[in-house]
Amino acid sequence: NERPEPMPESKYGPLVQLMEQCWQQEPGARLTFRAIVGVLTPLQEKRRSGVQRDGSFQRKLKEQAKKEVEEETRKIKEQAREELEAEKRLMKAQLEQARREIE
Repeated sequence: NERPEPMPESKYGPLVQLMEQCWQQEPGARLTFRAIVGVLTPLQEKRRSGVQRDGSFQRKLKEQAKKEVEEETRKIKEQAREELEAEKRLMKAQLEQARREIE
């Protein structure tokens, strides 16, 4: 089995280290499932507490959803206006045609 190239260190450093430990050539040197869970659990808790503390993730999602709803509402209103104008033009044309037929 070929092993992937090492990943560059970044904000994902702990995950990179975990993956590299899991990729050890010697099977006995690889982490056990329990050890993997032991590494991932604190990372997950840290991430959750950060999100809960500042709420920026939820706030950004709400803002994005609000923008999307506003944009869709604007599009629907614009389409309704266009359809109304088209209907008015059609009714006006039909009225003109009826007047011509009467004369």
